[in-house]
Amino acid sequence: MGETAIGIDVSRGEVSNPALRNDTESAKINARISCKKREMEGSEMAKAAKTKRTAAKRFKITGSGKVIRQRVGGQHYMLKKSKRRKRDLKRSEEVHPSYERALKALLPGKV
Repeated sequence: MGETAIGIDVSRGEVSNPALRNDTESAKINARISCKKREMEGSEMAKAAKTKRTAAKRFKITGSGKVIRQRVGGQHYMLKKSKRRKRDLKRSEEVHPSYERALKALLPGKV
């Protein structure tokens, strides 16, 4: 159906004429076919990187680009901790700069 006069099936992207298969012209023809196939398919946008959901639940990125996390130790054994210590554990904390780049890679849509 999509075959041309010289034996090229554009819809499948193959050269059906055996005389053309081992020639340097076939490479050029195949390149043109793949270009035509891309035109037929339309321009596709590159897929966006997915956010790692585990990182999204634990880290937030501020408007200025800093990465923030909750302090550790505030989930259990609260009876033996002082009021002051529990109050400090509620506050979030900035992530160390050496980890920022790796965390921002896990959160591509948030940066």
